[in-house]
Amino acid sequence: MVPMAEICEYFSRDLVCTQEGNTLTIVDEKMEKTIILTEGSDKALVNDKEVKLEAPTVLTEDGNLMAELSSFRILLDADCKYQEEMQSVYITESGLC
Repeated sequence: MVPMAEICEYFSRDLVCTQEGNTLTIVDEKMEKTIILTEGSDKALVNDKEVKLEAPTVLTEDGNLMAELSSFRILLDADCKYQEEMQSVYITESGLC
């Protein structure tokens, strides 16, 4: 599970994240996408169309909405690579890495 808003802040293109309560909205102007994630749901709305996620999202005690890494990849067309020996995840725009 990864913190969606926090990763969006460091992603290589400009993404605007707004979290209100248990809902996170991500606006990706470059890809012309608006993504809405809700705590406990295994579905996201992408430009008003439902997209199935691998697992339900989770809201942590400190207010971060967490989603499966594969969900980030699917929703934002990202390349995600996990290096087990370093316990690190690398996320880039699709096709850059």
